[in-house]
Amino acid sequence: VHPPHQMEDAAFLCAWITVLQAGRVRMDGASRQVFDLADEVTESGLALPPAAQLAAGMRARGWQIPLGVLSLDDLVSSLQGLDGAGTEAAGGTGG
Repeated sequence: VHPPHQMEDAAFLCAWITVLQAGRVRMDGASRQVFDLADEVTESGLALPPAAQLAAGMRARGWQIPLGVLSLDDLVSSLQGLDGAGTEAAGGTGG
């Protein structure tokens, strides 16, 4: 059991994350799955890792960023198949 309070550390150190709120399990799953639930994470009083926060913000603005982004490398990789408008480029893999 590792109770990190820096979510960036949790994202990289933990394969599985359980989020407790008021003594009850709010979320439980693989770290990528938990951090994909951006609204629930922040409603629980936690911050997303910086790259996940940026990816969620870009998704909210229409960018086709795939789920599972935890690191800057993940974000850069996901952007490589997009055109300048944030949509999948012709012939790109999209993720």
